[in-house]
Amino acid sequence: MDEQRNAVDLWSFNNNQNLRQVILEYYLQELETYRSLGGNRLFRVSEIYSASNISIAGKYETGEHGFKTTIYDVEAKAVSHEKGPSEADMLPFMFSFILPNSDLQSKRKKGLLLLARTKTYGVRTLTIPHLMHYIEARFPGYSFNVNRVFPAALAQTLLSQGTLKAIRLIKNRLPNSLEDFLDQDDRSKIQNIEIVVKARRDMSFFSKDYFLQMLAGKGNFRALYESVDMACDNVKLDVEIGGKIRRIDIGKQRVSSNIDITEDIEVDITGYPSKETWFAKADELGESLLESIGTTVAIKTSTKIFPMTSSPPPIGKQELLTEDV
Repeated sequence: MDEQRNAVDLWSFNNNQNLRQVILEYYLQELETYRSLGGNRLFRVSEIYSASNISIAGKYETGEHGFKTTIYDVEAKAVSHEKGPSEADMLPFMFSFILPNSDLQSKRKKGLLLLARTKTYGVRTLTIPHLMHYIEARFPGYSFNVNRVFPAALAQTLLSQGTLKAIRLIKNRLPNSLEDFLDQDDRSKIQNIEIVVKARRDMSFFSKDYFLQMLAGKGNFRALYESVDMACDNVKLDVEIGGKIRRIDIGKQRVSSNIDITEDIEVDITGYPSKETWFAKADELGESLLESIGTTVAIKTSTKIFPMTSSPPPIGKQELLTEDV
């Protein structure tokens, strides 16, 4: 965004700069450099791939130091290493930036960032602030925004195009009528209560109009909650689109940004997702998600290592958030 908080053309801003080149130069500069945001967590850019003419792709590695652990070999049935407090176990996470380059300038103002997760581990909060600070330091007056969740418009599109498989009625506290079923000590452990209205196998619900009005801001959420005996605090919808279930939070008017692709990828000899299958699925998801907000792209990410035939162009001196480790 510019100083007036207006979205700019990502392919032509600040005297014909384009964001793909800017981000690529950042990653080339960061390649193999260990960074820390303070505390014990580290990250580095370990690989950059050729990607495509509208994307940047690569691999982060992140880890944590500051404590001693024992590494046990389950095959040898013996301790193989004692990790010291100064050592960090670095885990790999792929990433892909997609920046649509349409003939229409209005469709060149937003991009898509896909980041890998492993179980509960991710890299967004550790790595992206560093990139944001780099861009904003390089281009004073501009801001670089990376939002974790998609807007309500996407939720409306997913619900319109997908099939409604389940309706989840959620209450944040245990109803009085259920208190007798739990001991007093267990009642404080309740996070929420869900009643799930689920369609039969190979079937779906057609009652989407009411929820679409909710997402469009035309419905009364309180009336929805009070219309069920449970007097629920929120409603979530399970919508199937492209063979995957996406969960839409009606109350917060958002879609979860985490998509489970475990069954669609292969692991390599390291036990982590192979880059070929991860990026193939990322390309497919990227095309689908951008299509849902009206932007059509064709993506084919090359996982060949980016050719370092020459040094990246000079970019000036910036004061970054972190220091080399």
